[in-house]
Amino acid sequence: MDFAAVVHRHGEDTTQLAMIRLVSRIRQILEFRVDSAVNGVLTISMDELREDALKVARELEEFPFDEAEKCAVIEKAWEIIGP
Repeated sequence: MDFAAVVHRHGEDTTQLAMIRLVSRIRQILEFRVDSAVNGVLTISMDELREDALKVARELEEFPFDEAEKCAVIEKAWEIIGP
């Protein structure tokens, strides 16, 4: 599933709201993790990484996206945040 198909199926308003929430949540998590770095070194356990991934995915629980659509929306959110 690609992002354009998600927008086409669910509409721009729904998709935009999901993107706003996702980008905001991802930025919060990144800020928290960066702030917890010691001397520029970030140490994170697999459990913490899983927990962060679940926090991101939970932002989409109230939206009508199926699993493939959620993946497409999350991937697009990372594109917005990433370099």
